[in-house]
Amino acid sequence: MKRQNLIRYNRLLPLGGGLLGICLGLYMGRNQSIPVWLCLVPLAPCVLLNFKKIAWLIPVFFFVGMFLGLVRGGSYARDVAQYDTYYDRTIRIIGTVSDDPGYSEDKQTEFHISGVHINKQGLPGRVRIRARQAQAVGRGDKIQATGTLRRTLGTGRQGALSYATVSVLRDNNSWVEQIRSRFFAAVFSSLP
Repeated sequence: MKRQNLIRYNRLLPLGGGLLGICLGLYMGRNQSIPVWLCLVPLAPCVLLNFKKIAWLIPVFFFVGMFLGLVRGGSYARDVAQYDTYYDRTIRIIGTVSDDPGYSEDKQTEFHISGVHINKQGLPGRVRIRARQAQAVGRGDKIQATGTLRRTLGTGRQGALSYATVSVLRDNNSWVEQIRSRFFAAVFSSLP
C-alpha cells in the first residue's frame, strides 16, 4: 500500500534530466555560449539519492538531451544568422501573407509573411510587416514590401518592417479562402 503512494522517481527523474538538458542545449546553441558550471547540475541528484543505480541515469539523460538541444539550437542560430546582413538597411522583401491582416496600436495594417525572399535569396522564418497603405492585402497574397528591416525581441519573427510600402504581386482568389474570410468577417462582426 505504501509503495503505491511513492513518486516514481525511477522514471520521472531521468526524463526530467533529459528535458532540462534539451532546454539548456537550446539556450547554449542559440547564444553560442557554454556555462560550464551548469554541466555539474545533473550530478546533484546523484548525491541526493545516495548514488543509487537510478541516479546515474539522470546525468546520462541530461547530457544526451543537452547534445540534442545544442544540435537544434545551433542549426536555428545558423539559419537566422542569414538575416544579420539585412538588419537596419532598406530592403525589398517578397513573401506570402501567412495570417489575416489586422491593425497595430498606431493604426497601421499589420501582418506576417512567410516564404521570405530578399534579393532573390530565400530565408527561413517569418517577417512582420506594418504599413499605412495596405488595405487590399489578404491571407495567401504574394506581396512585395520595401522598408527598413529591424530586429525583433525573440517573438518568433526574424524581423519587422514598419511604415513599409506594400504592393500585391498576386492575389489569392481561391474559393476556400473566400469562404473562410466571409466566415471570419461574420463572426467578428457578430461578436460584441
